[in-house]
Amino acid sequence: MKKKKRWPRDEVLYNKIQETEFIHFFEFVRCISLLMPKKMRNNIICLLIWHKFPSLSARRARSLLLFLQRFKIININIPCFKTLCNYRAEPLMQGVLGNLIEESSKPLKEVEHDFATDSTGIRTKLFSTWYSLRIKKKILKRDHMTSSPH
Repeated sequence: MKKKKRWPRDEVLYNKIQETEFIHFFEFVRCISLLMPKKMRNNIICLLIWHKFPSLSARRARSLLLFLQRFKIININIPCFKTLCNYRAEPLMQGVLGNLIEESSKPLKEVEHDFATDSTGIRTKLFSTWYSLRIKKKILKRDHMTSSPH
């Protein structure tokens, strides 16, 4: 079998970007909180952080926000999970959150050609779900969790 051609990539730069993603994201969150009107600031920041972790349920997203608040990563009043759900369901908010995430990724535009998703298998999920294991779905080599035949 012929080996797939791999796109050249600056591994050092790629690693640095991946390792500092959350630091830059929360710096961005801190900066935009200074620019926003106070009335909606808390809700938008909460939704923006939740938008960054879309697989979290409302209660788990609130738990993450409380964790970030406790360790002084964010300094906002966190609404109840139902309020978060109501705001997240608003179509207008989806556009705002999408635009904010796009803004937060603009600094990476300069180096994006070095680490875009390619044939190396880099992707957003690097783990298998329990469901995948249970139905004996073929597990790719980049998955962290594997099943052994018994």
